[in-house]
Amino acid sequence: MTEVTPSKIPAWLRTWWGRLVAVFTTLTLVVGAGAATFQILDYLGWYSRPVTVEGTERLTNPGPVSEAPSVNTFNGGYGPERDTFTMEKPAPYAVLNSITNNPYVGDERNFFRVRLDEEGTTYGDSLNVVPGDVLWVSMYLANNAADNLAGPSATIHGLTVRLLLPDSASDIPLGAMVEAKNATAIWNGAMLHSQVPINVQFINGSALFQTNQGEFAVSDSFGSGEAMLVGQTQLDGEFPVGVDSEGRGQGTAYLIYKLVVAAAD
Repeated sequence: MTEVTPSKIPAWLRTWWGRLVAVFTTLTLVVGAGAATFQILDYLGWYSRPVTVEGTERLTNPGPVSEAPSVNTFNGGYGPERDTFTMEKPAPYAVLNSITNNPYVGDERNFFRVRLDEEGTTYGDSLNVVPGDVLWVSMYLANNAADNLAGPSATIHGLTVRLLLPDSASDIPLGAMVEAKNATAIWNGAMLHSQVPINVQFINGSALFQTNQGEFAVSDSFGSGEAMLVGQTQLDGEFPVGVDSEGRGQGTAYLIYKLVVAAAD
C-alpha cells in the first residue's frame, strides 16, 4: 500500500479564501518593508533635499573637460576630470558636484547655466543673445558626502566662488570656479552666441546665495572676479551635509545673479 504523507499546510490555507488572505498579507508586508527601507535611507541621507530655482531642468551632458582656468583664460567646458557618484551611492568624503543622476539638475558637473530674463525661459548651457538682453545665471553647488557622515570631516570648509570673466567676442564662454580648503576645485561654464561682438556686465545687487536655510546677498565685488565666501547658513565658507535641527537638508545651494549683454566697444 502506498503511504500518504499528511499535508503540513493548514486546512484554512487550502481554501480559496485562505489563499486570498495569504496573498494580501504578503503584499502588505512587502509594501511595508519597502516604505520602511525608504524611510531609513531618507534618514541616512542618501536622498537629496536640494533647494530649487525656477526654470531648472535636468542636463546630462557636462561638455568637454577643460584645463584649469585663470580669471581671464576660460574657454568653456568643465573640470577637472574626477571620480563620480550617484544618488544611491554618494561620496564617502567631502567633494563638490560629482553626482551624475541628480533628479533635479541631472549631471552636477554641469552646474553653470544661463537663461534670458523672460517669463517661461529655462536654464541651459548655450544661449543666443543680442545686445540689451538681460540674463540670469544659476550655479548649483552640492557637497556629495553622504548625509550619514555629517560632521566636521564631511563638511566643506572655506568654500568660495569666483567668476571667470570673458573677453569681448561673438561667442563668449561664461564660467565660474568653486574652491575650498578640503575639496578639489571645480569649474564649469556656458556659451553665449551673438552675431556681433559683445561683452557682459554684472548687475550690482543681483547676486544671491540660496540654501534651505535662507538667501544671502553676495557682495558686488563678486562681479569683478573676486573670490567670495559662501556657506550654508551664512557667508562663512562652511558647507555641511545632513539635516539641521528643523529637518531641512544641507549641502546643496544655488548662487544666482544677473548680467546684461552689451555691444563691444
